[in-house]
Amino acid sequence: MNVYGKWLLLTVLFSLPPACMAQHQYWGVAGSDGGLYPNAPTRWGVLYHVDSTALNPEYVFLFDSCCHRRPHALTLAGNGHLYCFGDNNLYEIDPVTDSLRVAINLDSLALPWLRDAITLGFQSILPLLTTASDELIGVGTARPNDADQIDGTSLRIFMYHIDLDTLSLIASIPGFQNMLDWYPRAVNNGLFLLPDGRLMMAQAKDRISIGAIGIADTVTNSYATLLGLQDPVQGYDPYGGWVEYNNAYYSTCFSGATGFVGIEPFQDHGYGTIYKYDPVLNVISAVYAFSADTFGFKPTIHLTDGGNGLFYGQAWGGTNYGGINNYSGLLFSFDPISNTYTPLLRFGDIAPSSGAAYANIAGLLSASNGHLYGSYNNGLFEFEIVSDTLRLRSGLWDGQGNMGSSELIEICRKPNYKPRLTTSFSVCAGSYFVYDLQNVNATSVVWRRNGSIVPSQTNQLLEFAAISEGDEGVWSCTMTNQCGVTEPPVIAITVNPGVPNAPTISGDTVLCGDSSTVVLGGNTNGVWMGPVGDASNGSSSASVGVTHAGSYQVRTEQACGLSFSNIVHVSHVPWPVAPEQFRFINGTEQTGVLYTSDIICPGDSVVLGNNYPGWWYTQTVGHWSTGDTGRTLAVYDEGTYYIVVENACGVDSSSGFTLNYIPQPAPPTVSILFGEDSLLCAGDSLTLVADIGDPFGSVLWWQNGQFFPNNLFGLQLVVHEAGSYQAFISGCGGQIHLSMPVNVVVDSVPSIVQPVILPEDFPIAACDQDSVFLDSQQPGGIWFWTDSIGNEHRDTTDHFLVDWATYGNGSYALYNYNGCGESPNFDFVPVISVPEPEITYTEVLDTVCLSDGPQTLSAGVPAGGSYAGAGVSGTLFDPQLAGIGQHTITYSFNDGACTGYASAEVVVDACAGIEAGLLRLLIVRLSPNPNNGFFTLHVDQPVKIASAQLHNALGQPVGLASSLRSGANPIDRTPLPPGIYSVHCLLDGSTVILDLIVD
Repeated sequence: MNVYGKWLLLTVLFSLPPACMAQHQYWGVAGSDGGLYPNAPTRWGVLYHVDSTALNPEYVFLFDSCCHRRPHALTLAGNGHLYCFGDNNLYEIDPVTDSLRVAINLDSLALPWLRDAITLGFQSILPLLTTASDELIGVGTARPNDADQIDGTSLRIFMYHIDLDTLSLIASIPGFQNMLDWYPRAVNNGLFLLPDGRLMMAQAKDRISIGAIGIADTVTNSYATLLGLQDPVQGYDPYGGWVEYNNAYYSTCFSGATGFVGIEPFQDHGYGTIYKYDPVLNVISAVYAFSADTFGFKPTIHLTDGGNGLFYGQAWGGTNYGGINNYSGLLFSFDPISNTYTPLLRFGDIAPSSGAAYANIAGLLSASNGHLYGSYNNGLFEFEIVSDTLRLRSGLWDGQGNMGSSELIEICRKPNYKPRLTTSFSVCAGSYFVYDLQNVNATSVVWRRNGSIVPSQTNQLLEFAAISEGDEGVWSCTMTNQCGVTEPPVIAITVNPGVPNAPTISGDTVLCGDSSTVVLGGNTNGVWMGPVGDASNGSSSASVGVTHAGSYQVRTEQACGLSFSNIVHVSHVPWPVAPEQFRFINGTEQTGVLYTSDIICPGDSVVLGNNYPGWWYTQTVGHWSTGDTGRTLAVYDEGTYYIVVENACGVDSSSGFTLNYIPQPAPPTVSILFGEDSLLCAGDSLTLVADIGDPFGSVLWWQNGQFFPNNLFGLQLVVHEAGSYQAFISGCGGQIHLSMPVNVVVDSVPSIVQPVILPEDFPIAACDQDSVFLDSQQPGGIWFWTDSIGNEHRDTTDHFLVDWATYGNGSYALYNYNGCGESPNFDFVPVISVPEPEITYTEVLDTVCLSDGPQTLSAGVPAGGSYAGAGVSGTLFDPQLAGIGQHTITYSFNDGACTGYASAEVVVDACAGIEAGLLRLLIVRLSPNPNNGFFTLHVDQPVKIASAQLHNALGQPVGLASSLRSGANPIDRTPLPPGIYSVHCLLDGSTVILDLIVD
């Protein structure tokens, strides 16, 4: 949209309340050459509109091969009408009535200077420009017989005067000569109206130049080149359609800068630039150079002002589907203050399963709701600037070409209506009468009769159940919504006296297919009225066959005047056509290849799709055999799948797609032939054997995580070098199943310095009851020992434990060893045992009473040793500290080298300290014993006062006293260091001492 048209539109939009957004629509055209898909409804192009969120598409006009085809260059004029070109026609569209008319037919004009108004730009569509004086400016080619040009090679800049329906010439853009042939210049993208009224435009590259900036003067009707591009680094093949910032004009170049390889025609001229044109200095400078497909290259259209200080555009780049240059394209932003380029979203990431979305060449619409709208190959998208969110919206593509060959136009749609052929009615008094404006968007409807408001008529239907003479007159209607006011043509109603006889008509209301007919009946004595062009109009038959969608009614002339039947609305519904289903591979639709079955891996899925999204979404109700809707279906389960499409005209199903699973193989196992030794000595070899459960199968071998040299296959592998070896087989979907690795180590006879055993004392002496560690303290080798009788011990490394009971005295040798041999060097050490001293200890004390005082222990031999045991202190034994029971007393003596031991038993009896009868009654048991400090005292007889306290081996209390009662008494003293303890139980004044062992 040009700057003045957009300013005019936004002035209207922002003067309305927010509810006006409900009436906003985006209009667009899409053209096609009609060569492919000859049965498609939009093969010659379509005029369409969507709502303010780019949803709910409607086809307003389908172009045809005869007279109206290939629309492009849609623009909005100040009179609220839309204009576009289609081949040699200039069309005017009234969005209030959804009507289209040919404003100018160039073939019917005898203009020697204009042949057609088509786009010659190589990359993009050239829109019309609306001036401030509400005139349209466009570009076309000259006729061959124009006197001031050769072979029709110059372009004409023309002006269309809307109020006069006439054309006038502004200026000519001369062509150029190359190799004796003349060629026209091309204008890339939009015209731009400068503040002084002149027109600025961008010349595309041609065979002798890399592009230019031109200017047309509407006062002097002249054209001149302002600036010819000279430096491809600054840009090559520029776009027009500029956005203005800080007295400079910004747009994009399709080529130039990075990737530039020369200026010869038909070569790669670089990835493109964002450029700034300074009109004061008359220079172009690149403010950003595109460089790689990941971040975008080859901008497809000019920039658009997002209203947030950033410019937005589209470029090639992004996901590369199928390994060819089928790039999805991306959306980017540019900050003119910091010259910062930011790639935002790739279209391929929005529809990765099908690769169905990629950038289009049409520009972006900066809508009044703050979002950007544009077209991709299959339809429209919405970009929410605040959240950087891209949404694919209406799917308009029906297989005939990219939708959106021009920029979208935003309008705030005033109340609409459908024009009627008849505006004068003569009806009978008392008859039913209705006049339907078919409005869908008015918020207020006011009817006036003879200039006075009629309060009872408040909607688009002027309706009377029984019309009277008081309803006669001239009726006018005013419809209002947030976007403006519409006043349809007035109608005149004459009411004749008498009773009308209006028939009731009925019939099928659905036209199926392109050439079907439905029958309406019920006419008695009137004539049929229907849409313009239907053969039923004027027929007086009782029933008629109708072929056009629209409203039908019977008009009856009687003596009283005119009466009307009820209205029957007939709609057009195409035959349901189930689209063929396709499989998508790596996110790319396999065009032209129909899949009917597949075998895949368990857990994987196949994505199916269809090839008629236009029919699928807008004209029929379709679903998969699973009940799912949408263009694609992810299939996870075995079975047969197909598409069902149904509408009022019938049901159609596609062919079926059958999915089967194949099992995954089990991973192989690898073992070493003839043993488990994975040590490979120099010059030797090992044979690895793979087991896959199939004696006739084969595997592929890996060495250290890489393919084995020569990619050996087979179930056996002979290896001569160290490494980690694995066998693998390829499973379903190329999945690799690996065995566990077998690590092979290569070694030779060690050549390490002579081992040294530490300690080096000779001989090493130790007591008989001890063990001795021999330690080389030389880590890094593998060692074995020979004991005193020559036995080898290879289960140790650098130390050896001499156990007297097993090995005894002798010489012990240390050798360095590995699986391939042993070192000739060794070290040895003699080890001898030292006998422990002989101890004699006989305790005279046999049984002592609990009440006895400390007793002197008998002497041990040799003298000078020490005593240990419960109740022992020095050479004394205290029965009360030891407690009742049998106690072991140990005597030990050290002769300076080794220590000897002897022991004896002492029994502590209650004797006279407690009555024998009470002892029998007061029985205390301890369990378990040994324990870890948690035990239970069982008191087997009734007691009145009882307690227990824990003492260590020295007789010292180590725990608080615990009260006891008859029965089980749990006592917890964990954690408790290991040792010998005693539990002192006080039972009704009597003491019982129990030994306790903690391990």
